[in-house]
Amino acid sequence: MPPREDSSGREPARFPHLAAVAALTLGALVLRLVGLDFALPHMVEQDGEIPNQVRHLRDGVDNAAIRRDFGTYPLLCAYLTAATSDTPPVYERSTDATLAQHLAASGRTTLDVRRTVAVCSVAIVPATFFLARNFLGPWWSVLAAALVSLSTLNQSLSQQCRPHAVAAVFVTLALVAALRVVRVGTTAAYALLGTAFALALGLGSVKPMQRVWEAMLEPKEGPAEAPAHPRGRRPADGRRRRRRSHARGAGRPRKPRRQRRRQKAGQEKNGEEGRDEKTRGEKTGQQESRG
Repeated sequence: MPPREDSSGREPARFPHLAAVAALTLGALVLRLVGLDFALPHMVEQDGEIPNQVRHLRDGVDNAAIRRDFGTYPLLCAYLTAATSDTPPVYERSTDATLAQHLAASGRTTLDVRRTVAVCSVAIVPATFFLARNFLGPWWSVLAAALVSLSTLNQSLSQQCRPHAVAAVFVTLALVAALRVVRVGTTAAYALLGTAFALALGLGSVKPMQRVWEAMLEPKEGPAEAPAHPRGRRPADGRRRRRRSHARGAGRPRKPRRQRRRQKAGQEKNGEEGRDEKTRGEKTGQQESRG
């Protein structure tokens, strides 16, 4: 009996297809969870500012680094990490714990963020399957999901404390929702598209609200007064000096570059000829004095 087709003319996905996608998702999760604590706390991402966001949201830590980095990335990963993890222990003295415990506590927040990103990033496997189902058959869509589950680039980004892998999930879901709007056009499809697009846009942008967070976290201070000059006069700044220099040279026509090069080469040639004549004159005077 041939398989029945759905309303769009494609073969519907059956239990073996969905089971294969579930197995691929589970395998991708295992691959991403292995080795998350590699080289911690010594080697961390250069732009991994999400741990600072988590420290501020979960522990209330506030310092210059957090004020600088709090608005670098959107806060979805930071909120998820703060809600699903505990505060690492704080050892005031080196004798309060062993070296291994100190190292584990130092990299605990970074490890929590990496675990959150790894768990959320595996959703790209079923999202890729449903995206491919708009163009391919069920088993070819399973192959597409297998390729993205074994992608070394996606696996590398999924093990970092950065939101790039999670942003890729919502970008894929936004594409799936957009194709569903074209095919179905229901209110639920439009709501799904708006939600997925908003999350993809928010997680894919870099430093979207840096100035806003800096203004919120900076302490309120009055305007700084300029120091008084010892002679009671305001010193001329570089901008004023540049304006004066431009004003002095505004009326002088500037020669073309080729003409300036020729003039410089001629001056150098005349200088060399003058030195040669001076040398010849000195030699002639010495010969006459000897005669």
